[in-house]
Amino acid sequence: MASNIKNVAFFIFCFTIGLTTFNSVSEKNSVQRDPAGLNGKIYQIATLTPEQIKTQLQTKIKVTPTIDGKKTILFSGFSSALCKTYSSIVVEFIAEGVAVAGEAPTMRISSPCAEGQ
Repeated sequence: MASNIKNVAFFIFCFTIGLTTFNSVSEKNSVQRDPAGLNGKIYQIATLTPEQIKTQLQTKIKVTPTIDGKKTILFSGFSSALCKTYSSIVVEFIAEGVAVAGEAPTMRISSPCAEGQ
């Protein structure tokens, strides 16, 4: 019986030493990570002003010419949360430096927005 008590006491002692050593080593070698959004701005479209939305769209929409003379509109870097907030997207192009009857010509393109597109 005394041998069993010694064995249990020795086990508890060794377990405690091992656990203490493990905790001290794991705390020293832990890697500190910062989320990527902390160093840059996080844009939530619901909190942006119309001017900030316009600025963001100008940086994310690229118009490139194709071989046959047409133009391709490329939308890049948009969050999938955009379609959760807005059911359709309307893009309006205004010709700068051109006037027809005193007004700048505009072209409006609208498209439904579905999640997962």
